[in-house]
Amino acid sequence: MILSRKVLLPTCLSGLLSLSLTACFHDEDAVEEHDIHSDNEISLTLSSAQVINSDYATSTDTGTANLLFHESEGELTGSITLSGEEPGAVHVHVGYAGQTGVKLITLEKSDTDSTLWEIPEAQANLIDTSTLEAGGYYLNAHLANDQTLRAQITTDHIAVRVAALEPHSGVTTTGKGFVGVTVNTETHEVTAYVSISDLEDNSGVHLHVENADETNSQKISLDDISVNTDKTSYKTPDGSTLEADAMENIESARWYINVHNATTGNGELKGSLAAISHH
Repeated sequence: MILSRKVLLPTCLSGLLSLSLTACFHDEDAVEEHDIHSDNEISLTLSSAQVINSDYATSTDTGTANLLFHESEGELTGSITLSGEEPGAVHVHVGYAGQTGVKLITLEKSDTDSTLWEIPEAQANLIDTSTLEAGGYYLNAHLANDQTLRAQITTDHIAVRVAALEPHSGVTTTGKGFVGVTVNTETHEVTAYVSISDLEDNSGVHLHVENADETNSQKISLDDISVNTDKTSYKTPDGSTLEADAMENIESARWYINVHNATTGNGELKGSLAAISHH
């Protein structure tokens, strides 16, 4: 059977048209999918307030970070501008508020501006998306004499609070410490790290959330994660979440860490945290 050119031409055109339309639809889907993942702007202030060790947290210098988290590419880009003393190094570390972690990214100093430090393009993709979105990275600027500036890298729905642990009211002690609390106001997950020093003994560490009438809304016992038996490091159990009552009062609640021992029933050390805004 011989097909005429009149038959072949419409058939070919029909096939080409089908392929063309299919390609258009695929391109449109790709554009729409890419548009869903917009860049997240992250603006931070570096200071000594989030530095865990009080011996390294006396500097009055500050810094400003302007970062972009490219969700679709899983990349973190941007720069830090520092005032005061020029740092010896600036890093992105793995770790939550109140936690000391390993360095992941080494920022590079600008050739034209000694106060400007930038994330190298080659290291932008070292970020793990789920860790960043949970608040698990921080910036560290290392100054002279071991002084440090720090800022937790936080996206929307991540709130961070830090506080020094000080003697409980009416208690005389040489103990001291630091607490960092991270709250995801969407999933209600809470992560707290506590460091304690110069305390001979303690019988428990708790995170308390109290309502305005000072009744306990929730108490979470922290686990001892010390590398030896000195009871100096504590963390909330994995997967800890705030109960409904605590979330309802999240903006007005009293948050604090209480460190107990056998002789001080009400607590030996306490760290009061500011109320957490609900995004």
